[in-house]
Amino acid sequence: MIVLFVIIGLLSAPAFSNGSSKEPSDLQLIAEDFQILARVTNAIALQADAVRGQLNARDAIAEFLSIEKHDLDGIIGFDPQPFIPYLQKVEEDIKNFENSDKTWMEKIKNFENVSTEFEAWKNTDVNLSAPTSLPGDFLASLQTLIESDEAKDTSCKTTVLSPLVSFLKLGEKSEYSDDDEFLATGALTLIKNQPDAYVNCIKLIIKVQNSLNASLVFQHYEDYLRIKKVISNVPTVLEEMKSEITNHKAGLATSSFMWNSVTGNTSGKPMSEQISRALDAHILHSKRLDPPLAGLTVAFFRAADLLKVSDDLNSPWFEKHIARGASVQNLTHALEPFNQVAKDIQLLDKPWKEFNRLDDEHRTKYKKVVAHLKYLEGYTLESLRSFAELADSVNSSFHNCVQKRNSTFMNIYQKFQEQQNVTGELMRNFKDFQEKAGKFVTGHLVRSDDQAIESYHCFNKLQIDTEPNKNNMIALITKMKKDFSECLEQNGNKTDMLQVFISFESVRNNMEEQYSLIKKFNNDKGEAKVKLTEVLNASGVEASLKCLRDGPYKLEKFDDLKDVNTFLRTLNDIPRPIEDVKATIEYLQTISKIKNGLENVEKEIKSVGSRQKRATAQSEPVDNPVLALNGSRLVAENMAVCALSLWDLVMIRENRNELLTVGNFDAKTKNDLSQQGLGEFMEPEIAMKKLLGEVEAINIDAKTLRAKSLLDMAQIFEEVAKIRGILGRREILWKMLKKPEYAHNPGGDTKKLQLLVELNLDFQTYESRTKDGVFTVKALISYFDQIFGHVVKPPTATVIIEKTSHYSLFVIVGVSIAICLVVFIAVIVAYGLTKKGKERYKNLWLYYFGKPADFERRWRYAKFMDSKDDVNALLDATRETNKTNLVIALKKGAYVNAYNSSGNTALHFLTKFGRYDMALELVKNGADRTLLNYKNLTPEEMIPKDYKSLPPPEDPSSELAPKYEDLAKMYKKYANKKFKQRVPEAFPSTSFRIWYDERTDEDLSNKFYEKFSSITSTELTVSTTHCIVKTDERGVLVTDDINLLIPIFHGMIIVRESWMADCLKDEKVIEEDARYLVGTVKYKGVEYNTVQMWTNAIAKAEMPFLVGTFMVVLDLKYANLAMLTRLMKSLGCEMLSEFPNLDQFNVGARPYLHANLGPLFLFHDGSKDLLQYKTELFSHFTEEQLIVFLLKREINRDTRKNPPDVVREIPIE
Repeated sequence: MIVLFVIIGLLSAPAFSNGSSKEPSDLQLIAEDFQILARVTNAIALQADAVRGQLNARDAIAEFLSIEKHDLDGIIGFDPQPFIPYLQKVEEDIKNFENSDKTWMEKIKNFENVSTEFEAWKNTDVNLSAPTSLPGDFLASLQTLIESDEAKDTSCKTTVLSPLVSFLKLGEKSEYSDDDEFLATGALTLIKNQPDAYVNCIKLIIKVQNSLNASLVFQHYEDYLRIKKVISNVPTVLEEMKSEITNHKAGLATSSFMWNSVTGNTSGKPMSEQISRALDAHILHSKRLDPPLAGLTVAFFRAADLLKVSDDLNSPWFEKHIARGASVQNLTHALEPFNQVAKDIQLLDKPWKEFNRLDDEHRTKYKKVVAHLKYLEGYTLESLRSFAELADSVNSSFHNCVQKRNSTFMNIYQKFQEQQNVTGELMRNFKDFQEKAGKFVTGHLVRSDDQAIESYHCFNKLQIDTEPNKNNMIALITKMKKDFSECLEQNGNKTDMLQVFISFESVRNNMEEQYSLIKKFNNDKGEAKVKLTEVLNASGVEASLKCLRDGPYKLEKFDDLKDVNTFLRTLNDIPRPIEDVKATIEYLQTISKIKNGLENVEKEIKSVGSRQKRATAQSEPVDNPVLALNGSRLVAENMAVCALSLWDLVMIRENRNELLTVGNFDAKTKNDLSQQGLGEFMEPEIAMKKLLGEVEAINIDAKTLRAKSLLDMAQIFEEVAKIRGILGRREILWKMLKKPEYAHNPGGDTKKLQLLVELNLDFQTYESRTKDGVFTVKALISYFDQIFGHVVKPPTATVIIEKTSHYSLFVIVGVSIAICLVVFIAVIVAYGLTKKGKERYKNLWLYYFGKPADFERRWRYAKFMDSKDDVNALLDATRETNKTNLVIALKKGAYVNAYNSSGNTALHFLTKFGRYDMALELVKNGADRTLLNYKNLTPEEMIPKDYKSLPPPEDPSSELAPKYEDLAKMYKKYANKKFKQRVPEAFPSTSFRIWYDERTDEDLSNKFYEKFSSITSTELTVSTTHCIVKTDERGVLVTDDINLLIPIFHGMIIVRESWMADCLKDEKVIEEDARYLVGTVKYKGVEYNTVQMWTNAIAKAEMPFLVGTFMVVLDLKYANLAMLTRLMKSLGCEMLSEFPNLDQFNVGARPYLHANLGPLFLFHDGSKDLLQYKTELFSHFTEEQLIVFLLKREINRDTRKNPPDVVREIPIE
């Protein structure tokens, strides 16, 4: 068959030129014909609903504009007109603001740094009044130290150490010169003449060190430096702060003309909030490719099509096939209100076309304006005036209190600085000496038990009697080092002699510098007359700070000035260029036009019903032909969908050449398509050629059918119903193309994929409507024949009744049959009036005429309807291979495509184990035979290929080969036949188990509990069906509480708090929980719109999200471990009781729905080193990361055919 379609397509190829024929094809012509019928029927249905008062005007208008009603309500849900003058005033103010003096603007940007400095110093005068030591204590301590005997002792000369160090360094040479011999002779002579010099030096060093350690000079010096820092820094900080306050005062004065604008919106909801809601709804609309398929207006592809109805009624085709000579005047007159509405919608459609899609550039502009409005709305005119008063007060205080540094202070301070230079250098020398001496003593002269060497007798080993020369130099140096080192070792100190004396010399040099600095300090001190207290008083620091603290401006209120700075800086950041505000004004003006146009259309639609009521109130009844079409809305929708399917075929045919070039995609694109669940788009070449062949075959049929009657023409829909096309949601593909890797590469696969987005190739959505296409046309023919008088009425005749003495047998039988028929009908009607009868009739209607949306509404409760004690009845019957229980579950309408925890549907499971009888029940109840399991196998592929060669079992009754044979025959028999799924039973509100979060309004919750106590609980259990939560104004659940997120992943229905309030007003609203569903949750500042995805997935028992994963926990003491373990297990993850042996796992195996992750989910608290677990088998999660992972609900399927198992198979020995 595929080959036949392809051949037809190829033979017809010359008929095309650049993807479209010059003349309309027969397919296009027949599509235009049926589009006439669809438009007229749709107009009649709309008019009839309007007359009866059953037409929801807003729903119809939303469909005309191709937008979801919820988004439309969000966009026009406020009156933008009052905001426009306000923003125009803001625009004018910004212009004036731009032209004003803004020199203060840059200056106030440093306020934060200056204010931080001021905060650090503002209480300094309090500390100055009670320092740790007085300012004069340091100089007194220093004077005491430098006049001590140890400091004055200069007996340890440089000439004592330098020659010996030079001599010891000669030991590093291999040859010696005459100069070296002279140096060695001098050094040894010095040692011989001054045997106690080294010991005396060491003793002096230790004395000086002890003196420094005992002195308070370092402690006093810290106080000294602190006060000096105050004197140096505080006056500068005060001057800078004074300047900042002046700048803030200027800023407030310059911007004061804008204050009324900033605080202009003082009544009702904040302007920013209302604009933001409209903007969010517009953004949401712009992120959708297409709204859901229209129901009320599907025949009108665009608003302009509404105007074609008048021409359609007078078209030759309508005259030939419908009117057939009859006048259309009565129908035209009946549709006049519709035509008026059509004209009004054109006025609405014009601004909407420009407004429809919001691009990123304008979205950024509007968001920026809204963000600033939101901030500015936080101020009132009174608060801004208080800012001005505060700035004046602070400015006055600083000008009165802060003393300028005069020339007298500068002269004193300069002398003090010169004095401080010498003092600072001397204190650094003392500190350096203290550290070096400490290292020398502890490093070279202390035993291992930290007791100092008292005799220093090792330095006596330096005595050498032999005269040095070039020949014995090495021996002398070696002997001296050896004797010295051995002596130190005997006293518990191992060190090198040269290093000892180098350290010794360094300390001694420090002392030499100390002598010089003390001498300089004594000379300078004699000349300097400046004391630290004198400099402090001259600076005015204490007086300035005391004045500020005790004056009218309190330092404790310093934070108020920060609010002024924040306001001015925000005002400074009002959107510029001014085009941002201007664009926002234009945006609001367009919304206002759309709102007014929409209200006019709604008013016109509502007036249709009002006119009909007035007309029927008159003496004569009104004969309105539009009311004669029974079930007009459904008939119109069916007809329109049939016509739409033809137009989709027309578009495919016109783009035939481009579609033939699509071919198959590269590996990366295939992977991306697979991850998005668009498997049929991966290699569409064969399916595309088949589709094009089917389209061309229908085009050929169209030529023949157009020459026949209308009912014969309708046979084309039966051919369309056979087309499957290429399945896959175009919106998912459209969003995929927005990713950078595609958006930035418009050629190649991107261009091909864009073509697939523009054309609808999925004809499965039209199947049920096109199958009924002939019946729909037949019903319409009957209707039009009635209103146009084509139905022949029997002529009026005079009947003469003759009385006879007996009745004919035929009369008696006829009357009896009639009575029985009437009784039977009465019984049927009476049964239909009962509760059970109503439910059964409703289920029958849904089975034959129900839409997918009707089934989805009931499947929302499948988790609760199909389960008992949280166990799915259908899957449980499958596991037990209990046919009786399986049939019972199916009769109750259990969702037949549920997956078990292993990743198999019930049909996969039963096929694998050869249960033909149970598998047949599933197939006949609509089980999907194309679904893939965790091995990427269909149910039919679960039959082993070699089942005929299986060895016979010991028990003949358990032989599987015959059962597999029966299953194979069954799949072949029903390969091209589809079965409808049973209608799910309605879930009664009496079975609801409602729990409300403690954050909901307490009074409201208590009243709700009292009224619905039988179905409400204060405890969250596995039987809970609904969770009521508090949301923000947009209906978003904002929480970081894991306890409130867990119900989402368990599939409970999450509803808004407003449901309780509406239920208290009207008890019937308890049945309308679908109107209050929460779709988005905000966790850790990020929004995730997956709440309904989780609810639907758990309700239908889709493949477990974590199938093929194993949970490993590093810390079993974790607080939420039990809760998370239950959750992970319910999602298909297996909890490991001990750390796994990695040899048991297949390298390269991946979880089926997360091919980008390792199968071992390592749960940790974020504090441990996980380096050893960074292998491809592990995926690491903290609690927060796990919750984010679940909220994202991203799926990356393992598309490999029969992918390897995660756990290795252990051979049986």
